[in-house]
Amino acid sequence: MYEGRVTSVKDFGAFIEILPGRDGLCHISELDDKYVEKVENVCKVGDTMQVKVIAIDDQDRVKLSRKALLREQNKGAAPAGGEGPPPRRHGGEGHGGGRLGGGDGGPRRHPEGEPRRQQGERE
Repeated sequence: MYEGRVTSVKDFGAFIEILPGRDGLCHISELDDKYVEKVENVCKVGDTMQVKVIAIDDQDRVKLSRKALLREQNKGAAPAGGEGPPPRRHGGEGHGGGRLGGGDGGPRRHPEGEPRRQQGERE
C-alpha cells in the first residue's frame, strides 16, 4: 500500500506519484469499487490517496488500484453502488440490437405490402 499524490488527471484515469520520481496509472475502473463516471468525481491534482500496486508491465509502467485496497479494507463487503455503469435503456433482447427497423417483427414486406419471397421460393 502506498500513499501517493495525484499529479495528473486524464479521462481514462489518474497518474499518482507513489515514490519520488515514480508514478503509476490508476485507471478509472480502479478508482472506486462502484461506477465512476468522471475521474474528477473521485480526485483532483494535488490530492493524496492510498493505492495498491497491482502490476508492473514489461515496459516498467506501474498499474495502481484504489478499488483493490477499498475491497481489502471492507473485507469482501458488497460494493455500495453496485458494479458497472448504470443500466442501458433499450427494448430488451431480440429487438434488433439497436438497429432502426427492429428485429424479429415477422416476415419482411415488400414496399407494396406483399410478403417478400425468400431466395429460391416460387410464386
